[in-house]
This record gives sequence, C-alpha cells and structure tokens, in this order.
Amino acid sequence: MNIYRKRKIPDDKELVFIGDLHGDFQHLDNKLKQLHINLDNTFLISVGDIIDRGSKIQECCDLFLNHPNCDMVLGNHELFMLNRYNRHYFHSWFANGGQDTINQLDFDGVDIIADKMLEKFSVILEIEHRGKHFGVIHAEVPVQHKIYKWDEIINKAQKNEEFLLDLMSSRNTIGQIIELTNKHIPEIQGIDYVIHGHTGIKKPLLYKNRLWIDTLYRGKNLTFAKFDYNNNFWNFL
Repeated sequence: MNIYRKRKIPDDKELVFIGDLHGDFQHLDNKLKQLHINLDNTFLISVGDIIDRGSKIQECCDLFLNHPNCDMVLGNHELFMLNRYNRHYFHSWFANGGQDTINQLDFDGVDIIADKMLEKFSVILEIEHRGKHFGVIHAEVPVQHKIYKWDEIINKAQKNEEFLLDLMSSRNTIGQIIELTNKHIPEIQGIDYVIHGHTGIKKPLLYKNRLWIDTLYRGKNLTFAKFDYNNNFWNFL
C-alpha cells in the first residue's frame, strides 16, 4: 500500500475537496452541474470512502481512477476492500456496505478495482496549490499518538501499522473536539490545512487547521470545500 504522495496542482486550475461519497454518483454529478464545476479546469480531491452503500459505485470508481483531474486518499472502506481475503476485514466490509460493492461490481470487478486503487492511491496525500499545502487523510490525525508535525506523521505512518490504521479509522480526535473534552489539541505544524472525512457530521467542522467534511450521510448534502486564497478562508459550496 502506498503511504504518501505529493501532487502539485497548476495555479491556473481550481481545487475542490469533497467528503465521503459512498457510491452516490448521482448526487455528485448533480452538485457538479449545480455549482457549474467543470472537471477540465478543476481538480476534485476526495477524502476517501467512494465505495459501498450507494447505487453507482462503478461510476464513482471510474471517475476517480480514470479522470486525470480527480484524485483521492484511501478510506477505511477501501481498506476493507483491499484486505477482502482476510476474514476479519471481509466481515467488517460486508457488514458496512461491502455487499453493495460486490453486487454491483461482482468479485472479478472488485479484483480489478482494488488492484487499480492499490497502485494509484495512497493513505496520505499532500496537495500544493497556489502557495498553500493541503494534507488529505481519511479519518484524522489521532490525538492519542501525540504527533503534531506533518513530516513526523508521514514518517510514523510508513513505519507503524497501528498509527497507519488510526489515520484511516480513528474518531478520537474529532470526538474530543465535538464533546469539548480536550480544548488543547494543537494544530498540525508544517502544513497549512489537513482535510478529513470518515466521521459523519451535519456541517463541515474546522478546528484550527484541521477540517472534517463528511456531511452526506448526516447532513444529506455532499460538501464541496474550496479555499479562498485572497481572504484566507474556506468556502463550503
């Protein structure tokens, strides 16, 4: 599994981040049309979990695997799929929407998609655009590990499997933020912002330089997050 990639987006292109999609390609397509977003001049970055549950999983996979301006990190649902021959992971996958992916792609199709995702995508993605650096990690930077520097996050993810899995599945940090049990969680140093999904929320949550945007399930609306470079501000479309 690829752990870390860095990608530079041309300054003359637009950049938008989206939350967990879970096979709802129709919602994505409607939003793209509604917001007049043209993928020829806009890069679309997903925080992961594009598979399972929805009715158009193949279309979601085709878009992110084949369109040059679409990219993503691996989410916990992709992790389940990639480890489908492990009994523990398969049962977790099947219980959390994996049956929909299998039904729509069949087992041969899953093998093809999984191999392509394993080759193309990573757990951590760093995007450079117009002088800003954005980190993308599916779940969060887990506060329990007490690592708050971007380069140290990458380094530990490459060496420590427990930490790597927490990047894709933990809800400890966002839980402490929402429940106000820890008011002293630091920002991540060495990166401008880190964008996450995974935890369903009704509206985007920005805490210092950490941003969560998984709103489709609880908020019934897919979040498109676009940074305003002139005013140093996030717009949620």
